Amino acid sequence: MQRKIFYTYFFRLLVLSLLPIILLTLVYLSVSIPEQKEALLEEGRNNLALIQENISLLLNDSTKIMSLVYTAPNMYMLSQVLDKSEHNYMEYIFYKQLASQMNSIVNLRDYIDSIYVYIPNNREAFLTSQANIFTLYGAMDRNWLSACAGGDNYRLIKRQANLFAFITASRDYLTIIEENGKGLVVAVNVMASYFKRIFENLNLKQGQKIMILNRGAVLFSSDGNYDNTGLLDGPYSWGNAVMEGRHHLVLRSFSHNMGLEFISLVPSSVAYAGIYKLFAVFLCTAVVCILTTVVYSVHYASRMAGQLSSIVELMEAASRNRPLPEVRKLKNDVYNYILTNMMQTFVQNDYLKLSLNERRLRAISLELSALQYQMQPHFLLNTLQMINFEVLRISGKPCRANEMIEGLSRFLQYSLKAPDHDVRVEEETEATRYYTILMESRYGNRFRVNWEIAKAALSCRMPKFVLQPLIENSIRHGMDGEREDFFIEVIIHRDASGLGIIVRDNGRGLGSEQMTALRMSLMDFSGFNEKHIGLKNIFRRLNLRYEKDFKLILNSEPGKNFSVYIRLPLSEF
Repeated sequence: MQRKIFYTYFFRLLVLSLLPIILLTLVYLSVSIPEQKEALLEEGRNNLALIQENISLLLNDSTKIMSLVYTAPNMYMLSQVLDKSEHNYMEYIFYKQLASQMNSIVNLRDYIDSIYVYIPNNREAFLTSQANIFTLYGAMDRNWLSACAGGDNYRLIKRQANLFAFITASRDYLTIIEENGKGLVVAVNVMASYFKRIFENLNLKQGQKIMILNRGAVLFSSDGNYDNTGLLDGPYSWGNAVMEGRHHLVLRSFSHNMGLEFISLVPSSVAYAGIYKLFAVFLCTAVVCILTTVVYSVHYASRMAGQLSSIVELMEAASRNRPLPEVRKLKNDVYNYILTNMMQTFVQNDYLKLSLNERRLRAISLELSALQYQMQPHFLLNTLQMINFEVLRISGKPCRANEMIEGLSRFLQYSLKAPDHDVRVEEETEATRYYTILMESRYGNRFRVNWEIAKAALSCRMPKFVLQPLIENSIRHGMDGEREDFFIEVIIHRDASGLGIIVRDNGRGLGSEQMTALRMSLMDFSGFNEKHIGLKNIFRRLNLRYEKDFKLILNSEPGKNFSVYIRLPLSEF
């Protein structure tokens, strides 16, 4: 009898205990392994995207120089400078300024060694970012133009060169060539050591290899070995730019703009080490749980079998009128356990609710701060001052450029000062006036801004950067062609119920369907990576700040006007 009871309880307890463990283990592994694999792939994609972004910045530098030179007056002046061995004052000033602008890019990018600009000329001369004019047969780097010859507008050439007379050994460079249809060639010489730094900052796994390929040839490799394209051969199954082979996990990314291919190779033993480890840990855990369950089941079944056997013996002894045996009593703390568990559960729930509220408050605060910083430009004021002094030195007296630089400096100082504090209406309008003056200069005074600010409203406080995005929005979307009667009207008034702000223009306006879509889009904020953030940003900041205590109303008539009305609660402290 006792043996039968033992086996009954043993198998029942064993099945009830092991079944949830096995099911939970299988479910967890089925969820965790794909997540681990996706995290691994995401890390590889991020590494490739980071490298691709860095190289994209290099191409942007060459494009900046091309846009700087590629105008009819600049092309003509540069060809005149390169054609002559001696220059007049205007030519000297021109090429010095051009070289200074190129050198400023070199100074801001520690990975750029130098920049060349070449236009076909009789002397076969070219201008460098150090303000030097060399001929192709007299320069230290005399073969750069022929070495970088090709048919595409963008070309990336890996080469060895000696760019300076005081350096005897040649160095490795990646030369980025941008060429237009009129013979203008811009060459940006990037030090190859820059890519080594990029690879080091990626914290690659042991045995992981990242390569940058141009037209099938390896430009750079994280291990310095450029004869390893054979690793891409073999039985691989492609899917979403991922190859899974017998020995390697390969991720591939291709940039159509640059014509470059980015490849990451990770040994399978390294790539899936985390998954193997996770599986091993769970396997060991499952084995330990099974053994523990078996031991506990044996112990529990023995106790229950002994207890029930004692009861059966007691009943049999009573029925047969025999002396009653002593019944063993089990000591249980079930009630104590339940009470302790209930108290702990309630305390934990209260703590979790409090923590959740704190997280939500911090999230709102961080989002408000991020939205504010999203509107702030991050230029170097010292650089503007240096440019201002340089313009003043060249012109010999204050000119329009000095006024524009001074206005931009004041606008930037305002934007970078206490971004999370409210400002007086007077400060906001003063800073916005600097911006409108700069825009009037940019568009050749093809528009004007009319200001109507009530004196009673000047002392009221409001969030920063409300007016500037609205005016920028009107200029960007309201101006039509070459019309010169475009105006923007800014009206700020105050009454007993609040502060009213109106910004309207006589631009193209929007139709009813476009206005409906625009109003609906204000509620659809997709994060801090949006390209056009003006109205959405203002609405989001005001909504976080005032919740339902503000109004933002949009009105428009097609071909006539567009207006934004904002109503804020009063604040003078």
